[in-house]
Amino acid sequence: MAEYTRIDSLMDFSLQLIRGHKISKAINLLYKVLQEEPRNLQALNLLADCFFKVGQFSQAAETWKMVLKYDKYNNNALEKLKHFDRPSFQYWLKRYNEALKLIANRRYDKAKAILHSLLLEYDGFVKVYELLGLCYWEDSQESMALRLWEKGLQIDQSYALITEYINGLGLNNTLDAADTLTSE
Repeated sequence: MAEYTRIDSLMDFSLQLIRGHKISKAINLLYKVLQEEPRNLQALNLLADCFFKVGQFSQAAETWKMVLKYDKYNNNALEKLKHFDRPSFQYWLKRYNEALKLIANRRYDKAKAILHSLLLEYDGFVKVYELLGLCYWEDSQESMALRLWEKGLQIDQSYALITEYINGLGLNNTLDAADTLTSE
């Protein structure tokens, strides 16, 4: 029987974090796995999935492409990139990026409309809730912002920026946060 290694332990804990909706913590742990085993395909696939869930789309795609460099027939990475490259998702992504630009230009009402329509199509990305909450916060609709951020935390309970917003940290600097988001 194979020996249970430190990497096995880290991978098991990463999976527990993901199942427990602590995606950001899982990302940090998966980075540790990849420092020790840079070609660990399971860790790379999980990392890409986590990036995707929190809304770091380009990082997700790049990580799946890295998996395919090591294993060009990796079904998980092939399927995820196939979904990512679909015209419907690319259109979704184009509108998401448009919303980021609108937020950077302080055009919150238009950004809110786009973000709401994106949520109707797919309701699983933390970053959309974060951005939508920022738009409502900037429009002085604090209770709606808090509800949206709490919904985002249901997806990733360890998402630091939303936790800071809810705890009242950085709320005076939401534009700085929006600028940071658009530079990713």
